[in-house]
Amino acid sequence: MVKIVEGYPLRVKYEIKPGAHLNGAYLTGTNLKGENLEGASLIGASLESVNLTRASLIGASIERASIERANLTGAKVKGVDFTRTLSVKGANFTNAIGLDEKQKLYLKKNGALNVPE
Repeated sequence: MVKIVEGYPLRVKYEIKPGAHLNGAYLTGTNLKGENLEGASLIGASLESVNLTRASLIGASIERASIERANLTGAKVKGVDFTRTLSVKGANFTNAIGLDEKQKLYLKKNGALNVPE
């Protein structure tokens, strides 16, 4: 269970659930390692330098969000449309799961790092 406060995860009684509405949320620098964000709405969210290692973002909406320098190592990203984000520059996609060829091409062309072949 995680509550986000100024980019720091604090263990409290709140939790981010699949399908959560986090539109416009300021999550920069937050540790969301292993979190289940399937179907979450992150439209316009600030996701710079967020740790999403092994998180599940399947079907999440991230248009107009910035994921610069985010760590998506081993993240499940099937159905996530990265082409509608503000920036992917420096985002790490090592071993990301579920990227289609169109997404891989877009990510590589726009400065994402370690996009799987």
